[in-house]
Amino acid sequence: MDYTNFIEQYYPNTKGHQLFAVKKICDRYDRLINGNIENAANIDIKNLYELFRYEDGRVSKTYFYETRQILVNLYKFIGKANINSLKYIHYIENIKFQDIACNYENSIHYFKNLEEIDELFLKVKEDYNLHEEDDFINVRVAIYLLWIGINANDIINIKKEHINLQESKIFIEKTKEYVLIDEHSLYFLERYLNIKQFRVFPKTRINCVDSTYLFRNHLTSQMTLQSFSNTLARFNVSLVKYNKQFTAPRLYLNGIYSRIYELEQKGYDEKEAIKKITSDKDMSYTQSQYSQWKASYNL
Repeated sequence: MDYTNFIEQYYPNTKGHQLFAVKKICDRYDRLINGNIENAANIDIKNLYELFRYEDGRVSKTYFYETRQILVNLYKFIGKANINSLKYIHYIENIKFQDIACNYENSIHYFKNLEEIDELFLKVKEDYNLHEEDDFINVRVAIYLLWIGINANDIINIKKEHINLQESKIFIEKTKEYVLIDEHSLYFLERYLNIKQFRVFPKTRINCVDSTYLFRNHLTSQMTLQSFSNTLARFNVSLVKYNKQFTAPRLYLNGIYSRIYELEQKGYDEKEAIKKITSDKDMSYTQSQYSQWKASYNL
């Protein structure tokens, strides 16, 4: 699609950086409609979200407002070609920066399922030409435990004696309850349980001290909450190119949302599923956050 007439009509005196910005948005929009103006009336409105972010995924208020005005003008121009663009104009005008920022945050910190996380580990290992199964196993086990519903404070207090491999469950001392663990996560947990040495960074391997606690390192027999968080933070350096990050609070919530979704797939009503998975008396916040997570993956 040729955007020359659009630019001449709506941006006749625009030059330099501003003109470049207009042409860039037009180019990205053109790729979205595959260069065919007829597709403009059939595009999924949610797909427009990506245009409000820089191509590397970043967001800024200046870029957001510039893009919103360009897209509104573009749909006004497209409407002259007998394309019904009013609904798109109305939708674009009502998009808020917070919508885009929240969507961006979700895309960085949340995951559709554990398979997506496993794929990330494979990519990172390929990046550094690593092939051992136990590479970054401490990070992997930390993520799996957060995902199944154990918070970071409880994780650092898990003792090896609290883990029942035969019955696939972990005793949480604070709550005096057991948490079931899936077969895939259990496999890596068992490998990590009594491991003596593993890789914590591409060129760094450590020897673990003997400890009764599950999470330990070369310096201490029990990790602090800060050292646990640092374990994830150090690994995040390897994820920058994939625009992803691991943080304990988000992984914990991500696991909750994933389990709610699984119940929905089994026929549960959304509110019933939330009530079954969480202990929230006021479900409105969880429901709102869960809806945003689902929207991020078009579920």
